[in-house]
Amino acid sequence: MAAPIQQFINQVDDNPGPRYQPPWEFLSIDTNTGVGGKYIYIGYTLGEENPVTSVDFVAYSQAQANPPSGGVGPDKT
Repeated sequence: MAAPIQQFINQVDDNPGPRYQPPWEFLSIDTNTGVGGKYIYIGYTLGEENPVTSVDFVAYSQAQANPPSGGVGPDKT
């Protein structure tokens, strides 16, 4: 059985990617396709401890200056 996903991260760039960024694996789909702007890719890590058990995606009608509060990632604890 495959290991569960432990963490998610976004990779945002002016150029097509995704870029190599260990220890992350990235989906090769630009999640911003068709709307212009930067290239956005979803990355993840796998592991047996502390698996992701739910994911919420939030859509906005305009650009956001700051991410929503309550997120967890490599820059947050």
